Amino acid sequence: MNNRTFRKIIIELALVIITAVPSMAKTTLRFAGVTPLEQSDSQRVLKFCERVKKETNGEVIIKYYPASQLGDYTLIYEELMRGTIDIGLIPLVSQFDPAFAICSASFLAKDYADVRKLYTPGGLVYDKTNELNIKKGVKFMGFNVKGFGGLGLVKEPVDVLNPNVNKRLLVRTSPNDILKLSLESMMYRTVTIPWSDLYTAMQTGVCDGWIGGTAEDNYASMRDVIKYYYELNIYVEATTFLMSQKAWGKLTGEQQKIVSQVFKDAALESINTAESISEENREKMRKAGVNVFEYDQKQLTPIFKKGREHVWRRLNNIIGKKTVDEMFKDVKD
Repeated sequence: MNNRTFRKIIIELALVIITAVPSMAKTTLRFAGVTPLEQSDSQRVLKFCERVKKETNGEVIIKYYPASQLGDYTLIYEELMRGTIDIGLIPLVSQFDPAFAICSASFLAKDYADVRKLYTPGGLVYDKTNELNIKKGVKFMGFNVKGFGGLGLVKEPVDVLNPNVNKRLLVRTSPNDILKLSLESMMYRTVTIPWSDLYTAMQTGVCDGWIGGTAEDNYASMRDVIKYYYELNIYVEATTFLMSQKAWGKLTGEQQKIVSQVFKDAALESINTAESISEENREKMRKAGVNVFEYDQKQLTPIFKKGREHVWRRLNNIIGKKTVDEMFKDVKD
């Protein structure tokens, strides 16, 4: 073999190695969550991570940090804006934009058909949430629907389906104006109590119950203290799949397509399974001795009609009159 032939072979081998290096490179992303590992949200994330790894042939590795290991949801959103956390599954908080209240607006969806319409691409809640996150430099990837928020109560209310009758109960709410207004529209008195003190507050009679959780939340945290659970579909409990723009930019075009599709499928799965998970947990509560009540659309109509007028008109200065008008136009009676 002469020197010219040898040099040609060496150059060709070098080109093969250089060409192969990009496909072998791995991108590792950090995914921050706030729910414990055993809950359905976290299990969905683990499947998400495994599917992305498989479909990118191991080129994109996502490491999940559940149970607020990387900080609470406010810190996670800050880090997503900075690009120091890559992916998050968190509730959106009003301190970053009051208009994020659209995500938790009460009396929007009466059933899961409404959820599929409003919380998927092309739906009012989805599209508004996407617009708001674009302004923050965060990429919105879809909703993780947990179910409908109901009432977990120690005492039985008076005429629960009549929004014009004083319920004679004091119900705890978080520092959330929408939830407070929602309770008031149904004629409950309200009190703000820290989450860490809620169980004891209900146990000792400081308050008579709480708003702010799904059937799964009530079973997991409050089944030993509440006596009644009312699935009134007051609001949709939904967290958001988010990515930092920096992390998105690390992916190739093909990887972006894969990740987008896996997010889309995870979001749809959450809606499809939320109903069955809620049903399962309502049954668990019944077995634990909790009186559980659920209602159809017609039965909920009086609560929704009054609630929309009482709550939504007060959102004009928060999410904008245009959005509120769209809400009234978009929903069913």
